[in-house]
Amino acid sequence: LYNAAPPWDNSLTYAGVHNTIVVDGQEPMLRSGRFLWLDWAQGSVLGRWQSMDGRLQAIAAQHEGFVRTGVTHRRTVLQASPNLWLVVDDILGSGEHSARLGWLLADGRWSLRTGRLGIRYERLRAEVWFAAPNASTALYRAGELVAGDPARGEAPTKGWVAWTYADRQPALRLEIESTGPLPLRLISWLAIDGASTGAVDLEWNAPGDGVSAFRRATLGACVVDLSRAYPDHPSSVRRAG
Repeated sequence: LYNAAPPWDNSLTYAGVHNTIVVDGQEPMLRSGRFLWLDWAQGSVLGRWQSMDGRLQAIAAQHEGFVRTGVTHRRTVLQASPNLWLVVDDILGSGEHSARLGWLLADGRWSLRTGRLGIRYERLRAEVWFAAPNASTALYRAGELVAGDPARGEAPTKGWVAWTYADRQPALRLEIESTGPLPLRLISWLAIDGASTGAVDLEWNAPGDGVSAFRRATLGACVVDLSRAYPDHPSSVRRAG
């Protein structure tokens, strides 16, 4: 809603309720009123790749929304299949910071344990596997903490989805917060219907090395090589061959 009492005065616009990173509890842009955002974060695609058969696809990108604190958020995404995705968030810079990663997920029967959230739906199941240094975990549903430790931010706005105006529906919100000296790396696997993370072999880069989180991904005979980048054409797809 645009004109409701706080916190529902267009509160679902914040990065803190979307599928991204918030650094030190700060938004990447400056909100000025209900509709206007200032200091727009500038993003760039660092590379896109896919295997010869197109089965493995990857993209790396970053934005400068936290440059005022000396921090860059870089994300590498790998699609191993329609049912298996890897997302690696690298928080680059210097000094000690906190990075809070959020995933907004469809409401369902859930179970949370260390490094894994499982969700059951009528016809399928989904899993989020996650890892981060010095991490704390929180799970929200419909504005309430249902598992884990409370995270920063307004709890009433967490765990909701609005498909249309003025229609708020319950959802699950998983938040993983990592604190320590940079760089920090947060890893998430999103798997549907039993897709196996162990099927993908990865050759990793250290955070900040190269343009992506890993150099090479292999799934059976399928290979995608991310070791080469072409900054002059950052949006073009390079096929491994």
